[in-house]
Formats: sequence, structure tokens, C-alpha cells
Amino acid sequence: MKELIAQTGVIAAALLIVAGVVFGLNDRTTLVPAPSVALEGFLRTLSAERYKRAVPYLAQDLADSISPDKLEELFRPIRDRAGEIINVTGEREQIDGEHAEAEASLETRSAGTITIALPMQLEHGVWKITELKPLATPGP
Repeated sequence: MKELIAQTGVIAAALLIVAGVVFGLNDRTTLVPAPSVALEGFLRTLSAERYKRAVPYLAQDLADSISPDKLEELFRPIRDRAGEIINVTGEREQIDGEHAEAEASLETRSAGTITIALPMQLEHGVWKITELKPLATPGP
């Protein structure tokens, strides 16, 4: 019985330490998918031509002002350039408090690798895309 109490105490102490690190240090990646993961999901959804399902990846102000048809229009130049999109990979992010810039790469048949970087913000504990203008001019 004493062993069970001791084990429970050790587990509780470990959970408190983890909670202290995560919440006390304002960690933005341990319990929240990283910005690059969110961007990867967004670009995978666009690549699958599921524009309506891509809207929830957007910050509320942007989501309120854009339609799935507009998302398709913004992504079309990339699709035209890329041809078939083989894979999407979240690459890196730079986090500054509740703002970040995330980068992802599209591996394509026709254009090789296309890199896209988008600004993001933490909204209700989830990283959301705040601007789509960079979609119009993807990097090499």
C-alpha cells in the first residue's frame, strides 16, 4: 500500500513539473500543434481541393472575410505551376509570443519544391493563418 501511495505521489509530482513548465513558461508548442504543422494541414487541405475545410485554419478575421471560392482562386496559380502535388511538409517556424511565421514545402511533379511562408497568430490556443497574400507569390 505504501508503494502505491509513493508511486501516486511521484506521478503527481511529475505532472506538476510538466504543467509548471508548459503553463509557467508560456510554452506554445508542447500541447499545441506547432505553426508549421498547422500550415502543413492547411496546404494539404488546399492540395486536396477541399477549400471549405481549409477555412478553419484561418484566423477569425480572415476566415470571416474569405470564401472557399476565393481560397481556390488564391491557390490556383500554385496548382497551375506545380502540376501534381506529391507531398506537403511543414518545415520550420519562428515564434515570437503569440505571433509566428511558418514555412512549408510542396513537393511537386512539375515545379520541384515550392516553399510557402505565412504569418500566423495564436487564437484560442491554436495557431491560425493571418494573411494569404504571400500565396500569390510562392518562393522557389
